[in-house]
Amino acid sequence: MFKTFEKKLTTLYKQALNNLPWFLVNIALPIFLSLLTVGLLAINVKAVFVIPGLFSALLFVYLITKKLDICIYTLLACSLTFDQFYIRGLPIPITMHIPFFVNLNIPTGISALVMNPIECILGLTAVIFIVRATVSRDASLRSIPNLGISLIFLGMLLFYTVYGMGTGGDVKASMWEIRALYYLCALYFFTTQLIRTKEQVKIIIWIAIITIHLKGLETFFYRYGYLLHFSTGDLESIAGHEDSLFFSTIIILTLCMGLLKYYGPEFWVSLICMPFTMMSFLLNQRRIVYGTLGLSLFFVVALLPKKAKILALKIGAPFAVLMVIYCVAFWNSGSSIAMPVQQIKSVFANGEEEDTSNLYREKEKYNLERTIEQNPLGLGFGQKYLIAIPLDAIDFPLWNYIPHNCIYWMWTKTGFPGFIIFWMFFGLSLTQSVIDYKKIDNPYEQSVSLMVITFIISQICVAYYDLQIVMFFRNMIYLGVAMALPVVFNKIHEAENNAM
Repeated sequence: MFKTFEKKLTTLYKQALNNLPWFLVNIALPIFLSLLTVGLLAINVKAVFVIPGLFSALLFVYLITKKLDICIYTLLACSLTFDQFYIRGLPIPITMHIPFFVNLNIPTGISALVMNPIECILGLTAVIFIVRATVSRDASLRSIPNLGISLIFLGMLLFYTVYGMGTGGDVKASMWEIRALYYLCALYFFTTQLIRTKEQVKIIIWIAIITIHLKGLETFFYRYGYLLHFSTGDLESIAGHEDSLFFSTIIILTLCMGLLKYYGPEFWVSLICMPFTMMSFLLNQRRIVYGTLGLSLFFVVALLPKKAKILALKIGAPFAVLMVIYCVAFWNSGSSIAMPVQQIKSVFANGEEEDTSNLYREKEKYNLERTIEQNPLGLGFGQKYLIAIPLDAIDFPLWNYIPHNCIYWMWTKTGFPGFIIFWMFFGLSLTQSVIDYKKIDNPYEQSVSLMVITFIISQICVAYYDLQIVMFFRNMIYLGVAMALPVVFNKIHEAENNAM
């Protein structure tokens, strides 16, 4: 029914275009566009870019009316490719010149455009999805495991957004706090609904493999090699904080494919690029992600089938011995080769050797604990947390709204009820992913599912130390798509069994 409706619209459009007078098409339209350009320039020089942007948007709208899953691929590819935050000490990268994560009023100068491209795409997706579900007999909503807790989680976020602003909270701060989690919910839902075939899943995995490895190659050769001349110097990182976590997911995916003996093109492409991505992972110096990678390896071994588990232990045992020797040998070394172990050591340092970032986080944590004690039902989003102990000045305008510890942040903002809902949402999502993984006997799907399981665990661990569920749009888009994949595998198998 929807396709018939769509064909009628296309036919009417072509007829209308053919019936337009020659004067209107060849003279009036160019004059109108010229005057529009002049008008936009009068508003702001940057606003002239609205015209090519508008035509690009119209083309994109046309494409997604044909294949709505293009929205998922676009959001994932852009999120993994473009940079959201500036890296101190490095020139602004090419991947940050595309304003994918900023409100459109900034690049255009038009104050009314307060949505970013992510929200525009999600809005279009929602509208087209609702129209199709309403008018097409072929469209069908899929049941989603844990739908109840997902809706409760989303409702909780909405309630505390309204509550925070209603009690005097800052609207802009609230939006920066919570937008990423709304993206997570939206991407999880749309991926479960729109991705329905194995071929679509493969497109998603190829996007992840290509974009993350390209980021690894860019980080190693361009940033570390060309810009820094193969020395990080005093830089804390050379890529986005979240990129280390993304590198970790591809490391786990490639390892699982090898252990489960899936030797498709995805494995070989990833394996060839892996040395440079692994070097970028190490050079980016995100110590918490070093730890989450080790934790991910533990869960992978625990969940592998028996034969693959034995193979993993045989390969892993010598590496574990070498790691112990490496740590002992370079524990007190200042050489560049000792950088990873020094980063790990800094987590446990005390007294004069303690890292200043550790001290800041401890003070921050104390302030959050006092805030929780005084506000057991939550502050709401957009509200500042209590500063019981003064914190050192940092270059972050929302420092008293958004702490490093985003687990305590959630407790502070939503109180004990919201904190329980938060853990139920992620806990049940993780449990469901493990249940779906246990039903799978295909090595490719098993590898993807293990990557998803360890991604969820790693993201929660990272959020305890280093943000990344607040403000970090890239993480939540990638995680939202990834969390849906085990569900998609399960639905594909159910459809196959019903067709037999």
